[in-house]
This record gives sequence, C-alpha cells and structure tokens, in this order.
Amino acid sequence: MDYLHKHYDVIRRLKRMLAKEWVVYVSHIPREINSVAHTLANWGVRNIGFNVFWRSPSDFILLPLGRESVF
Repeated sequence: MDYLHKHYDVIRRLKRMLAKEWVVYVSHIPREINSVAHTLANWGVRNIGFNVFWRSPSDFILLPLGRESVF
C-alpha cells in the first residue's frame, strides 16, 4: 500500500463522518495558536503504548499553556 497517503486512514474516517446526515463545521486552527494541543500531540506520538493521567499540567506543557492564556 505504498501508493496511499500516509494519513489515508484518518482521511477516510473523516470522509465517512462528514458524509453522515448532520451539520458539520470544520475549521483549521494553526498550531501556533493552539500550541498546547500541538505539544500534547507530539508528546503522545513519542510515548505511544501507555496511558498517562495528570492531576496538574506537566512541566513540558506549562510554557505553551502560558502563551495561550495571553490570547
């Protein structure tokens, strides 16, 4: 399956969701504006295989969290 886009599965699932009988609004939020989600996603990719629950924000998320609180 080398001819498929690397995000084929995600794109296929999104297309299925968008084809349902409901109203869907999709908006793009640049990672510069949503740095907390971007940072957490990057962390998740590097730490696949286990679940983590935090009672308070981890140290690595404090800087992006502080930047977004200014907006």
